[in-house]
Formats: sequence, C-alpha cells, structure tokens
Amino acid sequence: NLSFLIQAVNNRGRIVSLESHISKFLIKTASMTVYDIPDLTGGKGTLGSIVFAESFLESKLFLKENDGTVSTDSSYLILTATVPRYVSWMVEDAEVKLSEEAQQIVKAEESFLGPLLASGDSTYLCSGSSVARPEEGKLLILSEGILFIHPRSGSMTIPKNHVAALRYYDGNSPGVVAV
Repeated sequence: NLSFLIQAVNNRGRIVSLESHISKFLIKTASMTVYDIPDLTGGKGTLGSIVFAESFLESKLFLKENDGTVSTDSSYLILTATVPRYVSWMVEDAEVKLSEEAQQIVKAEESFLGPLLASGDSTYLCSGSSVARPEEGKLLILSEGILFIHPRSGSMTIPKNHVAALRYYDGNSPGVVAV
C-alpha cells in the first residue's frame, strides 16, 4: 500500500486546500507513505510502515510578455533539505538484547573482533557522505574491527575489511588529524 500527498498548511497547522488562493502563500508538505511492508525473510508477516516527507515553499511569478501572453516562472525552497534522510532506532527487545550481547562479547579477552586496542568514552563517528551527520557514541577499536555504541541505535560492528580508511581528529578541530 502506498500513498502520496501534497498539502498546504497554515500557521495553526490546519490543512488548506491547494485549490484555495490562500495556499500559494503557505508552507506545503509532500509526503509518501508505504504501509504494511512485508517481511521477506518469512518471519513476522509485516515489518511496519515508512513515511518520508519534505516541507517546501513555492514561489511563482506570472509574467506578461510583450505580445500579451502570460507565462509562469516558479522556484521551490525545500525547508527540510538539511534534515538527515534517515533515522534508525532499536524498537524490539531482541535488538536491544543483541546490542547488549555485542558489548559484553568485546569485554571478554578474546572476541570475534580480536583484543581491545583503544576505546573512547565520547566520540563522534562521521561518514564520508554529505547526507550523514556525525553521531556521538562510544568507540571501541579492536584488532579485527570497530564497535561503535550509539545510545539510540545500539551497537554497530564494522569488521576491518569493510574499512577503507580512518581519520582521527583531535578536539574541536575538524582539520587537524590526530597522530
């Protein structure tokens, strides 16, 4: 099941018809919802639903040409362009339990990621992607990979063969690589 909707919203949060002349001065939202996503692994039936939305302003000018014809020139400003495109969090007890187990395994002398080399209590993990924002958590560096513990998303393991390069930045300087 899929729905796509564009709506104009006034300053009180009430929906205004796009047919109304007032709507051209209002913020609009475009949203797409996918309902009842099936579990293709054959486990639970449905996984849930996903919603994606953008808020935007539309600017439209009507131009009268020398010959008397009217043309339009329009532009859009996407207000939610800087909002991260993904948010993930643990929602089931099994996910929380797996995250806790991963944290306990690396505390053992030998784990699937090897012995602990270094850890940081408060670190920011940054991706090379411009759409991903830095995420704060605890970073454990082991001989065979990395474990990043995020307070909302849980534990994420990255085997060393999946890492092309690492850069460590010192303090508040995004330009000085720590040695």
